[in-house]
Amino acid sequence: MFGTIMRFRTKSGLMIELAPLNREDMPEFVKNGGLQTHNVNKFLGRFNAPVLEDEYEWFDKARADKDDIIWGIYVVDGETRTLIGNTGLHDINGDMYSPCKSATSGFMIFRPEFWGKGIAGACHRARTMYAFDDLGLVVIRSGVIFENEASRRAVESVGYVVHHMDRMGHLYKGEPRFDYNLQCINPDKYVWSYWWRNEKPTKKWLEGRKKTIEALEWARQHVERP
Repeated sequence: MFGTIMRFRTKSGLMIELAPLNREDMPEFVKNGGLQTHNVNKFLGRFNAPVLEDEYEWFDKARADKDDIIWGIYVVDGETRTLIGNTGLHDINGDMYSPCKSATSGFMIFRPEFWGKGIAGACHRARTMYAFDDLGLVVIRSGVIFENEASRRAVESVGYVVHHMDRMGHLYKGEPRFDYNLQCINPDKYVWSYWWRNEKPTKKWLEGRKKTIEALEWARQHVERP
């Protein structure tokens, strides 16, 4: 399934729209290289290059999958909308009242010219608001490969904390590397208390909670939801 529209500006002034993808958008993912390039795939831990038929197949599955919520990432400039990537909440489990309702987050920009412009952090804030305020998630999990430091910093900026690392998670230039596994806990005082119960959260989790609260405050103030 696809998520509802959310619009916001990055700190650099770019207008970003998270919106449902269209089947007609699929060529953009492989146009001018995109997901077929090593420069993009090396940060995703991928070794295969999709073709257009693969993207159409992915779209059909994404549209029908009720355990995923996905958005296209568009840069808006006047009347022009440019698709640059996608983000989503995957493997959503548990109903609205489940004490352990969770999902895994994903994010990808396939146009390198838009890297390093603060788009990821802003999208993470909007998506985190949707996850906690709309879906009532208790925890969001995410995996980041070792080489993708920019991606790890982006999720950490909204309160994700490294929970553990997978040894030999992937190969990079023939060498086995680690994968980071991170978690973002819903900072609501009741959910937070239930999650930790009798366990005392360490400093890194308390700092993560503070960042998540700040991220949610920003999103609630700056994200437009038509």
